[in-house]
Amino acid sequence: MSETPLHKTESPVATRDPLIIDTLKQASVWFGIAVALFLTWKLANAILLIVAGLIFAAFIDLGGRAICKVWDAPRWLRATIVTLGFFGAIIGLVAAAGMQLVEQAGELSQTLDAQITRLSLFLESYGITSFAGSERGPLAGIAQQLLGSFGKLTQALGTAAGALGSFILVVVLGIYIAVEPRLYERGVEWLAPKRSRKSFAALLDELADTMRRWTLGRLIAMLFEGVFTMVALLIAGVPLAPLLGLIAGILAFIPNIGAFISGTLIVLVGFSVSTETGVAALVVYMVLQFVEGNFITPYVERKVVDIAPAVTLAAQLLFGVLFGLLGVMLAVPIVAMVKVTLEHRRASTAAATSGSGAAWKDSDTSSESSAHPS
Repeated sequence: MSETPLHKTESPVATRDPLIIDTLKQASVWFGIAVALFLTWKLANAILLIVAGLIFAAFIDLGGRAICKVWDAPRWLRATIVTLGFFGAIIGLVAAAGMQLVEQAGELSQTLDAQITRLSLFLESYGITSFAGSERGPLAGIAQQLLGSFGKLTQALGTAAGALGSFILVVVLGIYIAVEPRLYERGVEWLAPKRSRKSFAALLDELADTMRRWTLGRLIAMLFEGVFTMVALLIAGVPLAPLLGLIAGILAFIPNIGAFISGTLIVLVGFSVSTETGVAALVVYMVLQFVEGNFITPYVERKVVDIAPAVTLAAQLLFGVLFGLLGVMLAVPIVAMVKVTLEHRRASTAAATSGSGAAWKDSDTSSESSAHPS
């Protein structure tokens, strides 16, 4: 009696039970999802830096498209011009007003410290004791706790050297993507199944367009808030107007939270001079938020992402707790991309359903025609 070859024998761990096979498939899917979530959590900082690189690439692409309207230069040359202009603007600002801004930053720190102490004493006069555990009063203790929390939020970027390294990484990544976007788009499309690559390519185009328009909206808001704040505060006689305008412009990149922080700084500095100046600073802040909230944001950004304000704020809070300051800054574009992806998937599913329904109806009609010839 001849023995069956080993390679033809059934494995002792093999199973032909359909229920077991189906269960193993479902378990592998859930295990894969769990692994993906775990890797996303561990690689969150790297993923956020990649998103920041995509935003910088969108900024370079916007500048390149503007140049292309007057000069049909190669993509790499347009990206080079925009990048050099970006760094040239930063270097020019530092060279022209760097020392003045540094001095004003020192004055701002002293002014805020004095104002916090004054407000703490004011609250104590109404019987509010040092519930925040600070010898200088409750508000000072709260400020110390907020500053400590802010320090925790910046752990994603690490030290000053780490922040500089992250900035350079974002810039280099954005330049690479902006110079050869199709190279990376084809690589991402290759990861999708063949039957879905056409739809996936359309989704990538929608995501890129959304990122460009969101970036344009933020740039317009940053420019408006920075210039308007500086000019209005100079007219109102509020000190440190150039620095406050620069801070307001930078913080305008972060919807909702950035405006609140810059407005708090403006009002505190205004009241450090006099009550009248403080009221004038408050009026400037209110007018700024009215114009930005009712004209700029609705017509520039909400048409792009159309995200409810409560959803935006909730996303910023969640991303801030989970991923730190970088999460707060990038919460809105991430939510916008998720929203565009879900809408695209819903539209694709609806189109596929209607297409299959139409095909079924046409086939049914053709069968009826063949059954009842004219």
